[in-house]
Amino acid sequence: MYGIELKRILKSKVFIILALLTVVYFAFVIVWYFRDFGEYIKSEKTSADKVNACIQQYVDKSQSGDIEEVCNLIQADAERLRQESFQSGADVPDGEKNEEYFELMNQYLYLSSCLDTINYQYKRYPQLVYTTLDKAYAVIEDPQTSEYNIRLSNKAIEHYNVYKDFSLVDTKPISSWNSHEKVKYEYFYLILSFVFVILAADVFCAERTLNLEGMVYTAKYGRKRLFVSKLLSLLTIAFAAVALLTASDIILANYCMGDLLFEPIQIIESYKSCVFNINILQFIILSNSMRLLFLVFVISIAAAVSQISGKVFFALMFSAILLAALTALFVYSSHYEVDEIINMETMEVRHTFYKERLDLFTKLRAFLPVCLSQPHDFFEKFDYINVANFPFLRLTTCVTVTAAATILLLLFAYFRFGSVFSVRRKIKTPKATAAAAA
Repeated sequence: MYGIELKRILKSKVFIILALLTVVYFAFVIVWYFRDFGEYIKSEKTSADKVNACIQQYVDKSQSGDIEEVCNLIQADAERLRQESFQSGADVPDGEKNEEYFELMNQYLYLSSCLDTINYQYKRYPQLVYTTLDKAYAVIEDPQTSEYNIRLSNKAIEHYNVYKDFSLVDTKPISSWNSHEKVKYEYFYLILSFVFVILAADVFCAERTLNLEGMVYTAKYGRKRLFVSKLLSLLTIAFAAVALLTASDIILANYCMGDLLFEPIQIIESYKSCVFNINILQFIILSNSMRLLFLVFVISIAAAVSQISGKVFFALMFSAILLAALTALFVYSSHYEVDEIINMETMEVRHTFYKERLDLFTKLRAFLPVCLSQPHDFFEKFDYINVANFPFLRLTTCVTVTAAATILLLLFAYFRFGSVFSVRRKIKTPKATAAAAA
């Protein structure tokens, strides 16, 4: 029955139209991605190759290979180049500076990039870890610390007291890839979720639309098998879609960074506070698994709503309105604006947020399934929530809530689908027909 149901879905006009629209939209996203960012990423890769070669030269030049010695050698040459370029172009107008000046400046900039790479991987990131651990130990030793803060500090020690082995490479292409991936998928999975709402509403209401519910729902075992077949068919399509998208993400990431796919996710500076001990490849797979769970949740909504009314239009509209409300809440809370306030005396720049929206987003990320459509937010910080005086990761909480809601909706749909009382159309018996005729 599963094979028959899957074939029926794949041959339906609704699926064909939605699949074509999704493919066209994804193709548009990819073309736009490469058109706007392709050349930029290519230039970043070229620059990174030169920086990496430069770092390797200084590693080979150093006697011990010690990072501190490599840093000192690069810093000394960078300062020398800066002085020489300044002397070369000091008395020359900008439009008349010679090739020697620009060559010296380019070399100086490459050495600056080398220092920036080394400083993050061997200074800024370790400093963040040491500072966090020091604060955690101080909190634990404070006798006035609450029980929850002690537990939270122990979580910090557990996560950050782990050695991360970074390769000594320029990470700008990885950071660029990560930033552009966020832009590429900002709304794609939200749109894809509405596609599955339309498809699931059509699938679960098909028998009622064709007036076959009387025959199907009175079968002894047919109802259960039919529901499971419909659900498995939709899950197969969702899994196949996410698997293809994941494969395209891995291929694109490999193009941008090559073997760096196997570097710890913390090599990307925006994920320096990430508590998960995973590499970039695992991050891509885990992120798309969370998006798959979100799509399964969407299917469960449509499955449950479809059992309330026998009409496709009602099931479609009610499910779409519910999903739109969740999406609107997510978009409103996540897209808070940043204001910059400049102190004119000290020239300090201070960032302020619309605090209500930021606080709302922080709370919703633990309970709103739509947040799983953009999973990077869960990986960028030490992100815990207080549940009964115990610290739980917001990601774990959100996945748990989404999975529980999905199971409850599917159970409701299953038992409603399997009940003879769900048959709305009355079937007249011969006796009733004869009595009506008399």
